[in-house]
Amino acid sequence: MLSDKISEHGDKCCDGCLLLISAKFYHCLRCNFFLHKSCAELPKMDLIWDHRCVGKPFSGSKPFILTSDCMFKCEQCTYLSNGFSYKCNECGIHRCVRCATLPYAVKIPGHKHPLLFYYDYYNFEKQCSGCGTGLSNTYRCKDCNFGLCLNCVMGPTRVEHNCDDHPLNLTYHKINDYTKYHYCDICEEEMDSKNWFYHCETCDTSVHVDCVLGKYPFIKLGSTYNEGNHPHSLTFVKKFPYYPECVECGKHCGDIFLECAEPGCKYIAHWECIK
Repeated sequence: MLSDKISEHGDKCCDGCLLLISAKFYHCLRCNFFLHKSCAELPKMDLIWDHRCVGKPFSGSKPFILTSDCMFKCEQCTYLSNGFSYKCNECGIHRCVRCATLPYAVKIPGHKHPLLFYYDYYNFEKQCSGCGTGLSNTYRCKDCNFGLCLNCVMGPTRVEHNCDDHPLNLTYHKINDYTKYHYCDICEEEMDSKNWFYHCETCDTSVHVDCVLGKYPFIKLGSTYNEGNHPHSLTFVKKFPYYPECVECGKHCGDIFLECAEPGCKYIAHWECIK
């Protein structure tokens, strides 16, 4: 069913791009399945303008096929995901739909000029204006000294985290006086005033981008995983403040992990231990 009632479903993630629901979206009346209208209308085949198959000469855009229901690592942003992806027929790589639909030129709220993509740009002494890391394959401004890494360009502008009851919004401040006197509410380390961060104005909560996203921001909690050596289906979960021990390595599970839903089976493991 097509809907625009964000107030009723604003804490749900789109099963296509794994971002929080916004604008118009479709949702299933029988299960917890949501799709942005834009994700539901993605073409089944598409051309990725900047892709170059490994070991083959660059010959323009390559045909990609829209896929779902699989775990993949995006070739562009390197995040693990179980949302929708575009897969190259020739070399088998995946692009998440966020990276696959990035245009050559982008306009972001954090900068007044459009940013252009530079494929072969490598300058690790030049820092990303969003997170401060070295730049490679970046979006840069032709009018001023501003550049962003791919993760900052395609990162979510609104996220949910258990550190706050409200959605946290990405804050684009070049020099932000607020962060000079505050610490991250997740890791309790000092905030860098030059970098972007997530903030809740209602509760005055501020957090580092990496702290709120974690290692696996684009895996849907509650989704199942049926590969590996375990005989039963496994479910992606996150439990706080209870940190169970991984049955494979014995260490505590502090981020997303996999849990068996079979009655009587107490199998719990890190993704890294079973992938």
